[in-house]
Amino acid sequence: MKIRSEDGYALPSVLLISLLVVTMLLSILSIIYFTNRGTSSLVEQQKLKLACYSVVQMALVDSSLLYSDSSVIEYDSFNVLLRTRQYGFWREITATSEGINDSVKLKSLIGIKGTEDDYFNNAIVISRPNLRATVVGNTEITGDILGTSDQIIMGNIFGESPIKKDYHKGNKKIDLNIKSQIIPDSLFEQISKSFSNTQQVFVEEEQQEINQFNLDQFTEGMQYNFPGNLQFSGEIKLKSKEQLKFKAANKIEFIENTLIKTPLNLSSDSLIVVKKNCKLENVILYSNGPIIIEEGSTFKNVQLFSTDSIDIKGSQFNYPSIICLSINDTISSNQNKAIIIENTIVNGSVLLMTNTAGLSSNRTKIKIDSDSKVQGLVYSENNLELIGEVLGTVFTYNFWYYKEPTEYINWLINVKVNRVELNKWFLIPIALTGENNYQILKEEWIY
Repeated sequence: MKIRSEDGYALPSVLLISLLVVTMLLSILSIIYFTNRGTSSLVEQQKLKLACYSVVQMALVDSSLLYSDSSVIEYDSFNVLLRTRQYGFWREITATSEGINDSVKLKSLIGIKGTEDDYFNNAIVISRPNLRATVVGNTEITGDILGTSDQIIMGNIFGESPIKKDYHKGNKKIDLNIKSQIIPDSLFEQISKSFSNTQQVFVEEEQQEINQFNLDQFTEGMQYNFPGNLQFSGEIKLKSKEQLKFKAANKIEFIENTLIKTPLNLSSDSLIVVKKNCKLENVILYSNGPIIIEEGSTFKNVQLFSTDSIDIKGSQFNYPSIICLSINDTISSNQNKAIIIENTIVNGSVLLMTNTAGLSSNRTKIKIDSDSKVQGLVYSENNLELIGEVLGTVFTYNFWYYKEPTEYINWLINVKVNRVELNKWFLIPIALTGENNYQILKEEWIY
Protein backbone atom coordinates (compact mmCIF):
# COMPACT_ATOMS: atom_id res chain seq x y z
CA MET A 1 0.00 0.00 0.00
CA LYS A 2 1.13 3.51 -0.72
CA ILE A 3 -0.33 4.95 2.46
CA ARG A 4 1.68 4.04 5.46
CA SER A 5 -0.04 4.85 8.73
CA GLU A 6 3.14 4.40 10.61
CA ASP A 7 4.60 7.48 8.96
CA GLY A 8 1.96 9.61 10.86
CA TYR A 9 0.96 11.81 7.88
CA ALA A 10 -2.56 10.61 6.97
CA LEU A 11 -4.40 10.85 10.31
CA PRO A 12 -3.52 14.50 11.14
CA SER A 13 -4.37 15.48 7.56
CA VAL A 14 -7.76 13.82 7.76
CA LEU A 15 -8.47 15.42 11.13
CA LEU A 16 -7.43 18.86 9.85
CA ILE A 17 -9.61 18.56 6.77
CA SER A 18 -12.52 17.34 8.90
CA LEU A 19 -12.07 20.29 11.28
CA LEU A 20 -12.04 22.74 8.38
CA VAL A 21 -15.18 21.18 6.90
CA VAL A 22 -16.99 21.28 10.28
CA THR A 23 -15.89 24.90 10.83
CA MET A 24 -17.14 25.88 7.40
CA LEU A 25 -20.46 24.13 7.99
CA LEU A 26 -20.88 25.86 11.38
CA SER A 27 -20.01 29.21 9.80
CA ILE A 28 -22.53 28.68 7.02
CA LEU A 29 -25.20 27.64 9.54
CA SER A 30 -24.40 30.70 11.70
CA ILE A 31 -24.62 32.99 8.70
CA ILE A 32 -27.95 31.43 7.69
CA TYR A 33 -29.26 31.70 11.27
CA PHE A 34 -28.30 35.32 11.81
CA THR A 35 -29.41 36.26 8.30
CA ASN A 36 -32.80 34.71 8.91
CA ARG A 37 -33.00 36.31 12.32
CA GLY A 38 -32.02 39.70 10.91
CA THR A 39 -34.48 39.31 8.05
CA SER A 40 -37.20 38.30 10.51
CA SER A 41 -36.42 41.31 12.69
CA LEU A 42 -36.42 43.61 9.67
CA VAL A 43 -39.75 42.20 8.47
CA GLU A 44 -41.21 42.67 11.95
CA GLN A 45 -39.94 46.23 12.13
CA GLN A 46 -41.52 47.05 8.76
CA LYS A 47 -44.82 45.56 9.95
CA LEU A 48 -44.64 47.61 13.14
CA LYS A 49 -43.96 50.77 11.10
CA LEU A 50 -46.90 50.00 8.85
CA ALA A 51 -49.15 49.43 11.88
CA CYS A 52 -48.15 52.76 13.47
CA TYR A 53 -48.46 54.70 10.23
CA SER A 54 -51.86 53.15 9.46
CA VAL A 55 -53.23 54.01 12.90
CA VAL A 56 -52.06 57.62 12.48
CA GLN A 57 -53.90 57.72 9.15
CA MET A 58 -57.01 56.41 10.91
CA ALA A 59 -56.78 59.31 13.40
CA LEU A 60 -56.60 61.83 10.55
CA VAL A 61 -60.08 60.80 9.36
CA ASP A 62 -61.59 60.13 12.81
CA SER A 63 -61.74 63.18 15.10
CA SER A 64 -62.67 61.01 18.07
CA LEU A 65 -59.23 59.37 17.81
CA LEU A 66 -57.39 62.59 17.02
CA TYR A 67 -58.77 64.30 20.12
CA SER A 68 -58.73 61.35 22.51
CA ASP A 69 -55.88 61.41 25.00
CA SER A 70 -55.09 57.71 24.66
CA SER A 71 -56.36 54.72 22.64
CA VAL A 72 -55.19 51.17 21.92
CA ILE A 73 -55.92 49.93 18.40
CA GLU A 74 -55.17 46.49 16.98
CA TYR A 75 -53.77 46.46 13.46
CA ASP A 76 -52.46 43.36 11.67
CA SER A 77 -52.14 41.46 14.99
CA PHE A 78 -50.12 44.31 16.59
CA ASN A 79 -51.46 46.52 19.39
CA VAL A 80 -50.75 50.20 18.72
CA LEU A 81 -50.89 52.70 21.59
CA LEU A 82 -52.11 56.05 20.26
CA ARG A 83 -51.56 59.19 22.36
CA THR A 84 -52.56 62.69 21.25
CA ARG A 85 -52.12 66.16 22.71
CA GLN A 86 -52.20 69.80 21.71
CA TYR A 87 -48.75 71.03 20.68
CA GLY A 88 -49.10 74.78 20.50
CA PHE A 89 -51.45 75.36 17.56
CA TRP A 90 -50.70 71.92 16.08
CA ARG A 91 -51.96 68.51 17.16
CA GLU A 92 -49.33 65.91 18.10
CA ILE A 93 -49.93 62.18 17.63
CA THR A 94 -47.62 59.50 19.02
CA ALA A 95 -48.18 55.90 17.88
CA THR A 96 -46.19 53.14 19.63
CA SER A 97 -46.12 49.40 18.97
CA GLU A 98 -43.98 46.49 20.21
CA GLY A 99 -43.21 43.13 18.61
CA ILE A 100 -41.17 40.13 19.72
CA ASN A 101 -37.80 41.54 18.73
CA ASP A 102 -38.40 45.21 18.15
CA SER A 103 -40.46 48.31 18.94
CA VAL A 104 -41.34 51.39 16.93
CA LYS A 105 -42.63 54.87 17.81
CA LEU A 106 -43.97 57.39 15.29
CA LYS A 107 -44.43 60.99 16.38
CA SER A 108 -46.37 63.27 14.02
CA LEU A 109 -47.48 66.91 14.01
CA ILE A 110 -50.87 67.50 12.42
CA GLY A 111 -52.17 70.58 10.63
CA ILE A 112 -55.05 71.32 8.26
CA LYS A 113 -55.04 71.55 4.50
CA GLY A 114 -57.25 74.37 3.26
CA THR A 115 -60.16 73.42 1.02
CA GLU A 116 -61.87 75.29 -1.79
CA ASP A 117 -64.82 76.11 0.45
CA ASP A 118 -62.98 77.70 3.36
CA TYR A 119 -61.73 81.25 3.85
CA PHE A 120 -58.10 80.37 3.32
CA ASN A 121 -58.40 79.47 -0.32
CA ASN A 122 -58.73 83.22 -1.02
CA ALA A 123 -55.98 85.79 -1.41
CA ILE A 124 -57.74 88.34 0.83
CA VAL A 125 -60.65 88.04 3.26
CA ILE A 126 -62.02 91.21 4.90
CA SER A 127 -64.51 90.38 7.66
CA ARG A 128 -65.76 93.91 8.50
CA PRO A 129 -69.56 94.12 8.02
CA ASN A 130 -70.87 96.42 5.28
CA LEU A 131 -67.41 96.61 3.74
CA ARG A 132 -66.39 99.69 1.79
CA ALA A 133 -62.82 99.40 0.55
CA THR A 134 -60.56 101.43 -1.72
CA VAL A 135 -57.52 100.24 -3.66
CA VAL A 136 -54.60 102.63 -4.21
CA GLY A 137 -51.01 102.75 -5.47
CA ASN A 138 -48.99 99.72 -6.54
CA THR A 139 -51.43 97.19 -5.16
CA GLU A 140 -51.23 93.75 -6.80
CA ILE A 141 -53.57 90.92 -5.81
CA THR A 142 -53.50 87.44 -7.37
CA GLY A 143 -56.33 85.25 -6.15
CA ASP A 144 -59.89 85.80 -5.00
CA ILE A 145 -61.06 88.61 -2.71
CA LEU A 146 -63.83 87.72 -0.25
CA GLY A 147 -65.70 90.49 1.55
CA THR A 148 -69.05 91.25 3.16
CA SER A 149 -69.85 93.34 0.08
CA ASP A 150 -68.40 94.03 -3.35
CA GLN A 151 -67.92 97.73 -2.63
CA ILE A 152 -64.25 97.80 -3.58
CA ILE A 153 -63.30 100.80 -5.71
CA MET A 154 -60.12 102.30 -7.15
CA GLY A 155 -58.94 105.57 -5.61
CA ASN A 156 -56.05 108.00 -5.27
CA ILE A 157 -53.92 109.43 -2.49
CA PHE A 158 -51.56 112.34 -3.05
CA GLY A 159 -48.00 111.05 -3.43
CA GLU A 160 -49.00 107.47 -4.31
CA SER A 161 -48.85 105.96 -7.80
CA PRO A 162 -52.09 105.64 -9.78
CA ILE A 163 -53.72 102.25 -9.37
CA LYS A 164 -53.54 99.95 -12.41
CA LYS A 165 -56.81 98.68 -13.81
CA ASP A 166 -55.49 95.12 -13.82
CA TYR A 167 -54.35 95.26 -10.17
CA HIS A 168 -56.51 92.19 -9.40
CA LYS A 169 -56.30 88.76 -11.06
CA GLY A 170 -59.13 86.77 -9.59
CA ASN A 171 -62.76 87.01 -8.51
CA LYS A 172 -64.54 89.26 -6.02
CA LYS A 173 -66.87 87.24 -3.82
CA ILE A 174 -69.46 88.17 -1.17
CA ASP A 175 -70.28 86.47 2.12
CA LEU A 176 -72.52 88.53 4.42
CA ASN A 177 -71.66 86.35 7.42
CA ILE A 178 -67.87 86.23 7.51
CA LYS A 179 -66.76 85.48 11.05
CA SER A 180 -64.28 88.02 12.39
CA GLN A 181 -63.00 85.64 15.08
CA ILE A 182 -62.28 82.06 14.12
CA ILE A 183 -59.73 80.86 16.68
CA PRO A 184 -61.46 79.78 19.91
CA ASP A 185 -60.10 81.45 23.04
CA SER A 186 -60.00 78.04 24.67
CA LEU A 187 -57.21 76.92 22.33
CA PHE A 188 -54.91 79.73 23.42
CA GLU A 189 -55.81 79.08 27.06
CA GLN A 190 -54.74 75.45 26.65
CA ILE A 191 -51.21 76.61 25.92
CA SER A 192 -50.87 78.45 29.23
CA LYS A 193 -52.67 75.66 31.11
CA SER A 194 -50.26 73.08 29.71
CA PHE A 195 -47.68 74.42 32.17
CA SER A 196 -49.94 73.80 35.18
CA ASN A 197 -50.93 70.29 34.06
CA THR A 198 -47.39 68.96 34.51
CA GLN A 199 -45.65 67.70 37.63
CA GLN A 200 -43.91 70.70 39.17
CA VAL A 201 -40.37 71.14 40.45
CA PHE A 202 -39.48 74.42 42.18
CA VAL A 203 -35.90 75.61 41.88
CA GLU A 204 -34.43 77.92 44.53
CA GLU A 205 -31.77 79.72 42.47
CA GLU A 206 -32.79 83.26 41.52
CA GLN A 207 -30.63 83.20 38.36
CA GLN A 208 -30.10 80.06 36.31
CA GLU A 209 -28.02 79.56 33.18
CA ILE A 210 -28.78 76.46 31.11
CA ASN A 211 -26.31 75.04 28.61
CA GLN A 212 -25.20 71.77 27.02
CA PHE A 213 -23.33 70.73 30.16
CA ASN A 214 -26.15 70.97 32.70
CA LEU A 215 -29.27 70.32 30.62
CA ASP A 216 -29.14 66.56 31.25
CA GLN A 217 -29.85 67.12 34.95
CA PHE A 218 -33.45 68.00 34.08
CA THR A 219 -35.98 65.19 33.64
CA GLU A 220 -38.42 64.85 30.77
CA GLY A 221 -42.08 65.14 31.72
CA MET A 222 -41.38 67.55 34.59
CA GLN A 223 -41.79 71.32 34.69
CA TYR A 224 -39.04 73.32 36.38
CA ASN A 225 -40.09 76.65 37.90
CA PHE A 226 -37.53 79.38 38.50
CA PRO A 227 -38.26 82.35 40.81
CA GLY A 228 -36.03 84.75 38.84
CA ASN A 229 -34.35 84.91 35.44
CA LEU A 230 -33.53 82.02 33.12
CA GLN A 231 -30.76 82.21 30.54
CA PHE A 232 -29.75 79.88 27.68
CA SER A 233 -26.29 79.90 26.13
CA GLY A 234 -23.99 77.98 23.79
CA GLU A 235 -24.96 74.99 21.67
CA ILE A 236 -27.67 72.81 23.18
CA LYS A 237 -28.15 69.66 21.09
CA LEU A 238 -29.02 67.10 23.74
CA LYS A 239 -31.35 64.49 22.28
CA SER A 240 -34.69 64.31 24.06
CA LYS A 241 -37.74 62.20 23.27
CA GLU A 242 -40.07 64.65 24.99
CA GLN A 243 -40.07 68.40 25.50
CA LEU A 244 -38.29 69.81 28.51
CA LYS A 245 -40.44 72.42 30.29
CA PHE A 246 -39.15 75.52 32.07
CA LYS A 247 -41.05 78.45 33.55
CA ALA A 248 -39.48 81.69 34.84
CA ALA A 249 -41.14 84.31 37.01
CA ASN A 250 -38.96 86.96 35.35
CA LYS A 251 -37.03 87.15 32.10
CA ILE A 252 -36.03 84.32 29.78
CA GLU A 253 -33.07 85.25 27.61
CA PHE A 254 -31.14 83.54 24.83
CA ILE A 255 -27.73 85.20 24.71
CA GLU A 256 -26.05 85.96 21.38
CA ASN A 257 -25.16 83.00 19.11
CA THR A 258 -27.14 80.46 21.14
CA LEU A 259 -28.09 77.32 19.20
CA ILE A 260 -31.00 75.17 20.40
CA LYS A 261 -31.92 71.82 18.83
CA THR A 262 -33.44 70.23 21.91
CA PRO A 263 -37.28 70.34 22.14
CA LEU A 264 -38.13 73.00 24.74
CA ASN A 265 -41.37 74.46 26.08
CA LEU A 266 -40.63 77.77 27.82
CA SER A 267 -42.88 80.19 29.68
CA SER A 268 -42.18 83.59 31.24
CA ASP A 269 -44.41 85.81 33.36
CA SER A 270 -42.38 88.85 32.35
CA LEU A 271 -40.32 88.93 29.13
CA ILE A 272 -38.61 86.72 26.55
CA VAL A 273 -35.62 88.08 24.62
CA VAL A 274 -33.76 86.32 21.80
CA LYS A 275 -30.47 88.13 21.28
CA LYS A 276 -28.64 88.46 17.97
CA ASN A 277 -27.68 85.51 15.74
CA CYS A 278 -29.47 82.74 17.61
CA LYS A 279 -30.78 79.54 16.02
CA LEU A 280 -33.79 77.85 17.62
CA GLU A 281 -35.53 74.68 16.49
CA ASN A 282 -38.50 72.76 17.94
CA VAL A 283 -39.19 75.34 20.65
CA ILE A 284 -42.41 76.84 22.05
CA LEU A 285 -42.09 80.27 23.71
CA TYR A 286 -44.97 81.64 25.80
CA SER A 287 -44.83 85.04 27.51
CA ASN A 288 -47.26 87.06 29.58
CA GLY A 289 -45.07 90.02 28.66
CA PRO A 290 -43.34 91.06 25.44
CA ILE A 291 -41.36 88.77 23.14
CA ILE A 292 -38.41 90.54 21.51
CA ILE A 293 -36.41 88.98 18.65
CA GLU A 294 -33.17 90.75 17.71
CA GLU A 295 -31.42 90.72 14.32
CA GLY A 296 -29.81 87.74 12.64
CA SER A 297 -31.75 84.91 14.27
CA THR A 298 -33.16 81.83 12.52
CA PHE A 299 -36.09 79.69 13.65
CA LYS A 300 -37.60 76.38 12.52
CA ASN A 301 -40.75 74.75 13.87
CA VAL A 302 -40.88 77.47 16.53
CA GLN A 303 -44.10 78.86 18.01
CA LEU A 304 -44.24 82.26 19.71
CA PHE A 305 -47.20 83.14 21.96
CA SER A 306 -47.60 86.42 23.85
CA THR A 307 -50.38 88.22 25.71
CA ASP A 308 -48.57 91.56 25.45
CA SER A 309 -46.59 92.25 22.24
CA ILE A 310 -44.17 90.68 19.76
CA ASP A 311 -41.34 92.66 18.15
CA ILE A 312 -39.23 90.95 15.47
CA LYS A 313 -36.30 92.45 13.58
CA GLY A 314 -34.07 91.06 10.82
CA SER A 315 -34.79 87.35 11.32
CA GLN A 316 -35.98 84.30 9.43
CA PHE A 317 -38.73 81.89 10.44
CA ASN A 318 -38.64 78.62 8.50
CA TYR A 319 -41.68 76.44 8.02
CA PRO A 320 -43.58 75.50 10.07
CA SER A 321 -43.51 78.54 12.39
CA ILE A 322 -46.29 80.35 14.26
CA ILE A 323 -46.26 83.89 15.64
CA CYS A 324 -49.35 84.58 17.76
CA LEU A 325 -50.46 87.53 19.90
CA SER A 326 -53.61 87.22 22.03
CA ILE A 327 -54.80 90.50 23.56
CA ASN A 328 -57.43 91.28 26.16
CA ASP A 329 -58.38 94.63 24.65
CA THR A 330 -60.90 95.40 27.41
CA ILE A 331 -57.84 96.51 29.42
CA SER A 332 -57.05 100.04 28.23
CA SER A 333 -53.27 99.55 28.45
CA ASN A 334 -53.52 96.72 25.92
CA GLN A 335 -55.39 98.63 23.22
CA ASN A 336 -52.27 99.69 21.30
CA LYS A 337 -50.41 96.38 21.44
CA ALA A 338 -49.06 94.87 18.24
CA ILE A 339 -47.03 92.32 16.35
CA ILE A 340 -44.27 94.30 14.62
CA ILE A 341 -42.33 92.46 11.89
CA GLU A 342 -39.40 94.29 10.30
CA ASN A 343 -36.93 93.05 7.66
CA THR A 344 -37.99 89.47 8.33
CA ILE A 345 -39.04 86.39 6.35
CA VAL A 346 -41.80 84.27 7.84
CA ASN A 347 -42.72 80.85 6.47
CA GLY A 348 -45.77 80.03 8.52
CA SER A 349 -48.62 81.88 10.23
CA VAL A 350 -48.85 85.32 11.84
CA LEU A 351 -51.94 85.57 14.08
CA LEU A 352 -53.58 88.36 16.13
CA MET A 353 -56.45 87.48 18.48
CA THR A 354 -58.57 90.06 20.35
CA ASN A 355 -61.70 90.10 22.52
CA THR A 356 -63.59 92.59 20.38
CA ALA A 357 -63.01 93.58 16.77
CA GLY A 358 -63.64 96.92 15.17
CA LEU A 359 -64.12 99.15 18.22
CA SER A 360 -62.51 102.57 17.79
CA SER A 361 -60.73 102.10 21.12
CA ASN A 362 -59.12 98.84 19.94
CA ARG A 363 -55.91 99.81 18.13
CA THR A 364 -54.26 96.39 18.20
CA LYS A 365 -52.65 95.40 14.93
CA ILE A 366 -50.17 93.38 12.92
CA LYS A 367 -47.57 95.49 11.13
CA ILE A 368 -45.45 93.95 8.37
CA ASP A 369 -42.94 96.40 6.91
CA SER A 370 -41.80 96.82 3.30
CA ASP A 371 -38.64 94.73 3.81
CA SER A 372 -40.56 91.70 5.09
CA LYS A 373 -42.23 88.79 3.33
CA VAL A 374 -44.65 86.15 4.59
CA GLN A 375 -45.31 82.83 2.87
CA GLY A 376 -48.35 81.40 4.54
CA LEU A 377 -51.15 83.03 6.51
CA VAL A 378 -51.60 86.50 8.00
CA TYR A 379 -54.66 86.51 10.28
CA SER A 380 -55.85 89.56 12.22
CA GLU A 381 -59.04 89.85 14.24
CA ASN A 382 -58.57 93.62 14.23
CA ASN A 383 -56.18 95.80 12.18
CA LEU A 384 -53.50 94.91 9.65
CA GLU A 385 -50.86 97.35 8.41
CA LEU A 386 -49.44 95.46 5.44
CA ILE A 387 -46.59 97.10 3.56
CA GLY A 388 -44.61 93.93 2.82
CA GLU A 389 -45.54 91.03 0.56
CA VAL A 390 -47.64 87.95 1.34
CA LEU A 391 -47.53 84.72 -0.66
CA GLY A 392 -50.66 83.10 0.67
CA THR A 393 -53.77 84.36 2.43
CA VAL A 394 -54.57 87.56 4.32
CA PHE A 395 -57.56 87.44 6.67
CA THR A 396 -58.32 90.68 8.52
CA TYR A 397 -61.12 92.77 9.99
CA ASN A 398 -59.53 95.99 8.74
CA PHE A 399 -56.67 97.05 6.54
CA TRP A 400 -55.09 100.01 8.35
CA TYR A 401 -52.80 102.71 6.98
CA TYR A 402 -51.60 106.02 8.35
CA LYS A 403 -50.19 108.94 6.40
CA GLU A 404 -49.97 112.08 8.46
CA PRO A 405 -52.41 113.48 9.34
CA THR A 406 -54.90 110.91 8.03
CA GLU A 407 -55.83 107.41 9.14
CA TYR A 408 -57.14 105.17 6.36
CA ILE A 409 -59.43 102.25 7.20
CA ASN A 410 -59.75 99.53 4.55
CA TRP A 411 -57.69 101.38 2.02
CA LEU A 412 -55.47 98.79 0.35
CA ILE A 413 -52.39 100.90 -0.34
CA ASN A 414 -49.46 99.20 -2.11
CA VAL A 415 -50.73 95.84 -0.88
CA LYS A 416 -49.13 92.77 -2.52
CA VAL A 417 -50.80 89.40 -1.96
CA ASN A 418 -50.39 86.33 -4.19
CA ARG A 419 -52.41 83.26 -3.22
CA VAL A 420 -51.28 81.26 -6.27
CA GLU A 421 -47.64 81.30 -5.17
CA LEU A 422 -48.32 79.68 -1.80
CA ASN A 423 -46.50 76.34 -1.46
CA LYS A 424 -49.00 73.54 -2.07
CA TRP A 425 -47.85 71.66 1.04
CA PHE A 426 -48.61 74.55 3.39
CA LEU A 427 -50.86 73.60 6.32
CA ILE A 428 -52.74 76.03 8.52
CA PRO A 429 -53.00 75.79 12.33
CA ILE A 430 -55.44 73.26 13.67
CA ALA A 431 -58.04 75.78 14.94
CA LEU A 432 -58.69 77.77 11.81
CA THR A 433 -61.28 75.74 9.92
CA GLY A 434 -64.21 73.48 10.58
CA GLU A 435 -63.17 71.15 7.79
CA ASN A 436 -61.63 67.88 9.00
CA ASN A 437 -58.98 67.88 6.31
CA TYR A 438 -56.14 66.88 8.63
CA GLN A 439 -52.71 66.14 7.22
CA ILE A 440 -49.27 65.27 8.56
CA LEU A 441 -47.05 68.31 8.97
CA LYS A 442 -43.93 66.60 10.34
CA GLU A 443 -42.90 63.00 11.13
CA GLU A 444 -40.23 61.55 13.40
CA TRP A 445 -39.52 57.81 13.70
CA ILE A 446 -38.04 56.67 17.02
CA TYR A 447 -36.61 53.15 17.39
